Amino acid sequence: MKTHYQVLQLTPDAGREVIDAAYRALARVYHTDNRETGNAERFLEVKEAHEVLSDSAKRAAYDFQLAQREKLMRECGTSHDTPGLPIENALLNFAMQTVRREIRNIPGAEEFLTSAATNTQLRDALRNGLNNLFHRSMGVRQ
Repeated sequence: MKTHYQVLQLTPDAGREVIDAAYRALARVYHTDNRETGNAERFLEVKEAHEVLSDSAKRAAYDFQLAQREKLMRECGTSHDTPGLPIENALLNFAMQTVRREIRNIPGAEEFLTSAATNTQLRDALRNGLNNLFHRSMGVRQ
C-alpha cells in the first residue's frame, strides 16, 4: 500500500508549496479530462493524498499513524524492504501467533488449531479483519 507521500512522489519533509505543486502536476496528468493519461482511480488517490497532506492537522494525524505502522512493522520483524513479506502478511502472522498463544491452554484447542480447515478459516477471518482495520486507520477507501 502506497503512502500519501508516495502517491504524490514526495518525501515526508516536503513543505506546503511542494505538496501543492506536486498535486497540480499529477492532477493534470491523471484528471479524466486528459484523454491521453487520464485515470480516475489515480486522480482520486492524488486528490485524497493532497487533501490530507495539505491540512496541517490531518497531516499530523496521518504522520502519527505512519509512525505507528512503522513501529508495528519493526515489532513484527519486517520492513518495507523485506522481499515477499508485506506488512499485511507480517500482521497476519503476528495475529495468528497471538491467537495460538492465547488459546493454547483451552481444552481441545491444540486439535482445533492443527486442523487445516480451521487454520484456513482463521487466517481468512484475521486477514479480512486486519485489512479492514488497516484501511480504516490509514484513511484509505476500499
